[in-house]
Amino acid sequence: MNRVRLGLVTATAVLSLTFANAAFASPIGTLNLSNCFGGSFNFSATTITWSPAGTVAGTGCADTQALTNITWSGGTIGPGAAVNIKNVASSGGVVDHFMDIIGAPALDFELTAFGPATPTNGTACGTLSLGQSCIPFIGSSYLLTLGSGGLVTFSLHASGLATDGVGLPSLWGGDFTSQFGGISAATIQSILLGSGSVNGSYSGTFTITPASTQPVPEPASLLLLGTGIAAAARRRFRRHA
Repeated sequence: MNRVRLGLVTATAVLSLTFANAAFASPIGTLNLSNCFGGSFNFSATTITWSPAGTVAGTGCADTQALTNITWSGGTIGPGAAVNIKNVASSGGVVDHFMDIIGAPALDFELTAFGPATPTNGTACGTLSLGQSCIPFIGSSYLLTLGSGGLVTFSLHASGLATDGVGLPSLWGGDFTSQFGGISAATIQSILLGSGSVNGSYSGTFTITPASTQPVPEPASLLLLGTGIAAAARRRFRRHA
């Protein structure tokens, strides 16, 4: 094979690999969810349980909500999809298939960690001023923030990897949130420290971002790249002819 032909083959290979990578892109998008109708979550100092029960043992049921838009190798996912969420330890850690979207079994949201929580008031939940936050105990990932009218917002940051068995893993992250009226942050803290638990409705908002942020060239750029490789090969051939 002469050098010009080798250059053309190389250009074709580069284009083919690039288009293949574009076709099998990593999961990307936004996942918004909330508990299924009549559902809730129950959190103690050591566990988090979701209800009602999901379709798999040890999981709770959630639904994707408005503005959900996930693109993966199997297509797209929008609002109205059912989700199974695993019951977990509040300390977090790696949990495979932490969130599974029913109908998309290859799409795996693996939990890597909860938190960290960054309170403005440490563990002093009894002395919060408007806008201040606390954690119920040292090392907790639960963040309690005092809002107007005494409303307490619970938030829990979650993050991990999203894979679909085809593309490269993506990073996902965001917050589960809940709001409590008629109960203070100090009372929630006391319940948790007394080995009790708190129950409430919840929602979650998460972004899914490819771990590789290298831009994929536009088709026109790819053609120019291939032409450039071929031209370089021809120049080298002429110099050595």
